[in-house]
Amino acid sequence: MISSGDFDVATFVLLATDEPDEFNRRRRQLIDANISAAPAHIQQKLRHLQCRADLVREGARSPLEATQKLSSMMWDSVGAPGGLRGALNALATGDVSLLAAEPVGTEKAKVLQFPSAKPVDSD
Repeated sequence: MISSGDFDVATFVLLATDEPDEFNRRRRQLIDANISAAPAHIQQKLRHLQCRADLVREGARSPLEATQKLSSMMWDSVGAPGGLRGALNALATGDVSLLAAEPVGTEKAKVLQFPSAKPVDSD
């Protein structure tokens, strides 16, 4: 994992302004290195989370909007069933019923069936 001592904020600020492609390459390299340094059993979850964060960043109209949306996403996960708040309350009280049966993000989606499109007449 890259420690905070190995990360030079000034360099990244300059790269973001002057060389955005190099900034993004190094950013991706740091993210990948940190995810790879995490315990194997959570790496896939971290990759999914990073993908969600990247999609939010790409869809935002400005860096400020991206920051606001990412902050909201993080706070939502803190209060969600199986989130940090429930885990801390369970730890503090010893009441395991405060923990969700399944961790956040493991719910299954319902797949919808759509009728096949009719062929279009080409008259």
